[in-house]
Amino acid sequence: LRQSGAPSDRGAMQPWVRLPSPEGSGYYYWEPSTNATCWEPPPDGVDVWTRYVDESDTPYFHNESTGETCWCFPGDSGPLSDAGVASAEEATQYPQQHRHQHQQQQQQQQQARQEEAAQRGGEGSMPQSPPWKFESVYSSPDLESHPHVAQPTEPSPAAGRPVARSWVEMRDGDHRYFWDVVTKDSTRAIPEGDQVRWRAHRYAPEGTWYFEDTRTGSLTFRIEGAPLSLPEEPERPPWVRAGAALTIDGLKEDRSFNHQPIEVLSFAGERAVVKLPDMLGGRLLGVPLHRLRPLHPGSIVQFRHTADPPDEVATVSHFDDATCCYIVRMATDSEDLRHVSPEQIIGRSRMWDLQLTEGLQWLAWRKEQSSRFLDSHGQHRQFSIQFPLNFSRKQGRHKWPLLIYMHGSGASSFFTHSKKSLKTVGMQYAAEHFIVVSPGCDWTWQNRPGSWVNELVSSLRPASWVDSRRIYLAGCSMGGMSTWHLATERPDLYAAIAPVAAHHHSDEQENIVNALTKMPVLIIHSHADETCRIVAEEPLWRKLRDNGAAIDIQVANGICHTFMFDVAFCEDVRLYDWLLRYARP
Repeated sequence: LRQSGAPSDRGAMQPWVRLPSPEGSGYYYWEPSTNATCWEPPPDGVDVWTRYVDESDTPYFHNESTGETCWCFPGDSGPLSDAGVASAEEATQYPQQHRHQHQQQQQQQQQARQEEAAQRGGEGSMPQSPPWKFESVYSSPDLESHPHVAQPTEPSPAAGRPVARSWVEMRDGDHRYFWDVVTKDSTRAIPEGDQVRWRAHRYAPEGTWYFEDTRTGSLTFRIEGAPLSLPEEPERPPWVRAGAALTIDGLKEDRSFNHQPIEVLSFAGERAVVKLPDMLGGRLLGVPLHRLRPLHPGSIVQFRHTADPPDEVATVSHFDDATCCYIVRMATDSEDLRHVSPEQIIGRSRMWDLQLTEGLQWLAWRKEQSSRFLDSHGQHRQFSIQFPLNFSRKQGRHKWPLLIYMHGSGASSFFTHSKKSLKTVGMQYAAEHFIVVSPGCDWTWQNRPGSWVNELVSSLRPASWVDSRRIYLAGCSMGGMSTWHLATERPDLYAAIAPVAAHHHSDEQENIVNALTKMPVLIIHSHADETCRIVAEEPLWRKLRDNGAAIDIQVANGICHTFMFDVAFCEDVRLYDWLLRYARP
């Protein structure tokens, strides 16, 4: 740490502090000396420090322009100034005993600032949110009781009592996983606080299992209280083998896993421990054996390193039951057909160039990931994806809602609407609370949207980092039209939709009404919209209303079509809050 008397040496420049709003709807800015607050970032030429809290709940301040980080309040020269200025990395490594001392001093300073601010009329009170420019003209009476309304989790009668688990550490070759012999759950890592009770061993690779009690060291062939010590290996279809590339079919509850490529790792009785592609988080599942099938024709596969040629890509032509082999067509030569065993290949996701390690701490211009998707017709489709801010820190421990944004004619991805819009409260809120995917719309306002978008959503849905119950579809102008028609095609994918300044194809009106009767829909429009005129949309709204659909219609005066994106998505967070009210059962 460099020792200095203040966080920076920039003369009498007064710092502004960037603070999160209490509702979590973005950030506002506070200038302590005058107690001024505002939503928009202060003008260039002033210091802006963002307040963060580290893992021990100790606040510190970071200046993104200079890269400086300090424990003391920016601009103070009080007892905290001996902490000096450090890089963000050094700050998180500051000695714990010093941190507690500074925390106590900070609390004293904070109390003094609160008393002083109270005399000035409050400490950095949050500025008033700009008024919502839309008026509700109709809201379905059953919106609040809709089946998609996200219900808070109620504690069960057994809450507070530990659940009896009997975790068994299993090893099958190089694979290590954990199996609960009571619930039959399989997982790569046991929950925090749980412990392994048993370790499974085998006399030989195909021999009988026995178990070691980790508490006493005793050995047994059966575990008391479990249905079976380890279910005997049932008869399996010939293609269901360890290391085989297969797919899942016929699940009734976790349907998002159906038709996904998997690799079989090992077996636990009547279930197989399978692994989803790494691009989807490498999730482990315990799947009934009778739900495993050979990969479907057209599936994309990659050769293992041990195969010839390594890492080359092919597509499945069909599965030969007689030889229990796949017939695959090489990507480099469509005439080159090869027989390969299920163990020689790996089924891969249809998404390409997706980097899960990339994550942003703040919004930056043109930093969305550009990725590709191979649709069911073998066509490469473009899409952009923005992971939530600080995604890399929470990956593996958190799931995020997925927002599919459909852009308008001549527009681009969600976060490239304009450079200025990145600073708005709406954009900041979306960047923190959603994974935002922007398909590259390769159609015009006169055409139907591409069904490949729903294929892309189906491929994203089982990812370990996606909350599959909270997938939302929204769009503006032509993207609003796409929202109507894509949701009509696959209403089972989405928890709620929001067409903004949208039009629709009138010949599809009946299909829309019939498909979306049970879908929460937020309709946002303007009387002054001369591009997608409201009179052309009202017949659809009336039919939805008369059919008992769960719709909320918000209409404004005086906002032309060009500015509807800014008003709905940037200047306010109500659209996002409305969507987040809903989750699929």
